Amino acid sequence: YHICSLQPSLYTVKAIFILDNDGNRLLSKYYDPELYPSMKEQKNFEKNVFNKTHKTDSRFFRFLFVNPCMCVCVCV
Repeated sequence: YHICSLQPSLYTVKAIFILDNDGNRLLSKYYDPELYPSMKEQKNFEKNVFNKTHKTDSRFFRFLFVNPCMCVCVCV
């Protein structure tokens, strides 16, 4: 009988960013340099996330897919 114990990790977090009400970056940290290697690619990704979330009235978690990532968004 073998029990596999997986240690918790943050390796699946690819990026964290905060955008203002107009979609401008306030803060960002990308943990995977291969995912969006340039500033232009990062800003395009953030723009796509903003465009999919800014029209919602929800102040709860939203889950959405922006290829190739699943995003967890909090709109406050």
